[in-house]
Amino acid sequence: MLMIVYLGIGISAVVASSLVPLVGLWRFLTVSLLISLAIAPYPLFLLPDGEAHFGVTFPEYVPMTYSVLLAAMTVGTLRARGVGRVLATGVPLVVYLVVLTYLSWGATSAQWAGGAHLVTAMLAVATGWAIAQAVRNDPGLGLLWTVACLGVVLVQLLACVAQLEGIGLSVYSEVNYFMAESRPIGTFNHPSVLGKVLFILVITLLPISRSGGFWTRRLAWASIFIALPLTAATQSRANTIALAGAIFLWILLNPKLGKRKRIVAFVSALVASISLAIVLVPRFLLDPEGGDRPALLATGLDLISKSPWLGIGPNSYSQVVGRYDTLAATGLPVHNALLLTVAEIGILGTILVCVPLLFQFTQALLKIRTRGLPGDAAMAVLVSTPGFLLINMTGWGFLSGGSLILWALAVGISLGFMAKLSAPLRPGQFPFSRVTTLHRGTLASNFADSSIQQEHTHTIR
Repeated sequence: MLMIVYLGIGISAVVASSLVPLVGLWRFLTVSLLISLAIAPYPLFLLPDGEAHFGVTFPEYVPMTYSVLLAAMTVGTLRARGVGRVLATGVPLVVYLVVLTYLSWGATSAQWAGGAHLVTAMLAVATGWAIAQAVRNDPGLGLLWTVACLGVVLVQLLACVAQLEGIGLSVYSEVNYFMAESRPIGTFNHPSVLGKVLFILVITLLPISRSGGFWTRRLAWASIFIALPLTAATQSRANTIALAGAIFLWILLNPKLGKRKRIVAFVSALVASISLAIVLVPRFLLDPEGGDRPALLATGLDLISKSPWLGIGPNSYSQVVGRYDTLAATGLPVHNALLLTVAEIGILGTILVCVPLLFQFTQALLKIRTRGLPGDAAMAVLVSTPGFLLINMTGWGFLSGGSLILWALAVGISLGFMAKLSAPLRPGQFPFSRVTTLHRGTLASNFADSSIQQEHTHTIR
């Protein structure tokens, strides 16, 4: 796998040298970050073989394919209006993690790696905010984001079709196990990870599917309609129900739909539901209780009762609980993202981690009646919330690896869509300085977002 990663880095460097002069550094970094998170969230080097570690990240800090990109984009956006305030919300968490790691948790390498993982997520929120502001200022970037999402979905579709046909097109050895169960994993190590990534991408595309230009809207819907059956193919129950529910609510609550279109949308949703049921019902019948989830829940609640406020340290659940619980020792933590977070960093730490989520939901309630992209982003948050809760109440995968970072990036994008529009930028420009005029390049003018153009007109006047 390491050789494949290095080869990918080399190819990316060659491509970058050609594309950066054409599309601009900010656009290139944005698309590269998306691809690294949604296709190849791989480590830049492998740790030597040692004692097995199961957690939200590696037992030691390992830079990932997205780490350098995220760092560069965070530094490049520090001077953008509003980014500093977003980053400031993560400062209490950083202080909390450093102090508790030293004084309470034991300061193991796994805990430092887990803390760095959570801090990286906070940086992703700020970067997502800057990306959203840049999309609103640069319709060409909105189109490019949509094209990149469609490309991601098509790459995952290709990998899944190959795996369903018995071709182990993957860098992970786990592909053989899941191929035997007819469950594709895409470019990841588990079918549920693919489902979560597709769910996150769809949530970022829903606002664009309504507020974007002609081609942007259609490409967004193409990605959404491919993502749903692809998620169903993974046989991940929570992910499929969450995604189907979000899409159904989005269509049903669209104020622009007339009576006839609503009927067509309802019939289409009904047909889709029957198709999904054919895939999911057999899996429910085979595993009605969710496997070992009841036993894992009891173990997790017992641990929380012993240290509810401070926890045992990030990235430490299986290491600590595995000393006396067989399931935890094999890498199965409590399958509930909220409870796992409380178990590892306590109630206080969980509150700090959830600050962006609470702010996102509050803003969505306040902006739901706003016209244009802010209102559409608010609606996307609200229609996806039931599915988001379902996924996190039945699993812990959203906390692991690149899934957490992509999720945090999507939260930041949502907040940036709903926030006050910053000063316009030239297409491709790094959003670290303010400009007073909007440069309308060919790409931006051809695929302009009508609601964005209204915002620009108001800002320039």
